[in-house]
Amino acid sequence: MQEAAAFLATARGSLEQEGITVQTLRVATDILTRVESVEEALRKARVVQAAAAASGISFVSYGAFSNARLLEEGLATKLLTTPGGDAYTCCTFRWQPGMGVEEARSAARAIFSLGRATGDAGPFHFALTFAEEGFQTPFFPAACATRPGFAIATENSAQYAAALASAGEGGPAGVTPALRAAMAAGLRGAQACAVKLATATHVPYLGIDTSINPGLEGPSLAGAFESVGLGPFGGPGTLAVAERVTAAVQSLSGIDTTGYCGLMLPLAEDTGLAAASRALSVQTLLFYSAVCGCGLDTVPVPGVSDETPAGEAARLVAAAAALVLDIAGMAARLGKPLTCRLLPVAGGKAGQATAWDSPYLVPGTLLSL
Repeated sequence: MQEAAAFLATARGSLEQEGITVQTLRVATDILTRVESVEEALRKARVVQAAAAASGISFVSYGAFSNARLLEEGLATKLLTTPGGDAYTCCTFRWQPGMGVEEARSAARAIFSLGRATGDAGPFHFALTFAEEGFQTPFFPAACATRPGFAIATENSAQYAAALASAGEGGPAGVTPALRAAMAAGLRGAQACAVKLATATHVPYLGIDTSINPGLEGPSLAGAFESVGLGPFGGPGTLAVAERVTAAVQSLSGIDTTGYCGLMLPLAEDTGLAAASRALSVQTLLFYSAVCGCGLDTVPVPGVSDETPAGEAARLVAAAAALVLDIAGMAARLGKPLTCRLLPVAGGKAGQATAWDSPYLVPGTLLSL
């Protein structure tokens, strides 16, 4: 961890010398890959927490596990409720070929249990991932790699919004070339710096995840979509713009890419998306993922509380499990990496306004399951 912290400090300095803003320095581990018990996982997590605190690392991933039994035994909740100082910690459950209804139900119960135990924003630290062997990305909470190295994740909504606005209201035809040119110009400096850094430090450079990723205070993804002139976000035309945006992201030349390289639509991390949520459904968002995406990310949904009737609690778990199977089916059929990060609000109702304790989330509306 100390070596990682020293490298990240060097990387920050190199990038900032090139005029590139570095928001956070993060470390992703793989301590959960082969754990056989909750106790073993918690023991390893405490070691990582202590090392991160001693090294000044504030964002740490424990990695992914694929043992559904550990889901049922509450591993995610126990990991993410273990005191970790001031660090942001996270983990994921990695879906495997051959998993089905029982694993989906276990995953759904784990999501609701985490929300119930940690408060509204607790599940922000946990996701399900659906990806083929060898997938790697620097984006939290799904961050993972097949070998040690470093990668770059971007926050680029301002660049994205300006490019879409420059394409004008002539429809989606101009979106891809305008956005591709803007992104290439913005990423070349980071690419050159990363290559030099890898050569100088002998730390492998794994690439840039060029995904469109909004900032809390940047221009809204939804507003940028609407500047193309096909109507409000969530209505007809949204899928067409999403496809053109993704075409730009996935056709960059001269950039070493890794990860999703798609269009992220995190409902609770973008003010415009949150405002448009009344016109959206989880099915609509998953529909967009067929051409753009990264799955369902930070989607607020009703959760289970002590007062929730048993029948309604069972219905919510069944609906969430069915949704997990939908995402798994899409990921397998299309051969694309997807993520599921639901934010259940204990006792909440569909259509209810949200208010989060987390500084990383914006108010919106609970979507029905």
